[in-house]
Amino acid sequence: MSRPPVECPICHDSMEPDQRLLEHLLEAHTKRELARFTAVEAQAFEDEDLSD
Repeated sequence: MSRPPVECPICHDSMEPDQRLLEHLLEAHTKRELARFTAVEAQAFEDEDLSD
């Protein structure tokens, strides 16, 4: 059974079989994009915790 390709959570590109997500993130995205994504995800996680 084969696994679906890994998808970048920022741009939703599928990774090639020989490409790692970390390499893609470092090469394809700016620090600002990575920081924005991290902040939005952290806020969503916090908001979810507060609603429980």
